[in-house]
Amino acid sequence: MLTNAWQYPDVTCARITLHSGEVFETENFRETKWVQTSNIKRGDDKTGAIDIFYLVEKPPGDEGPYPEGREKST
Repeated sequence: MLTNAWQYPDVTCARITLHSGEVFETENFRETKWVQTSNIKRGDDKTGAIDIFYLVEKPPGDEGPYPEGREKST
């Protein structure tokens, strides 16, 4: 469900990493330089992180996969 919510779901993959050591990845998971990351919290406690990656280079100009001001490179 996560990757389908993104602008280009056919070139999107995801990873959820929990502090318990469990890691969940989409079948097509691969790290790239186009990533957005967010902490997973339960109350005030950080319990993990979610990473969403785009698998292809973004289009030129303002046509990138992230809305303006949201892109983060690793």
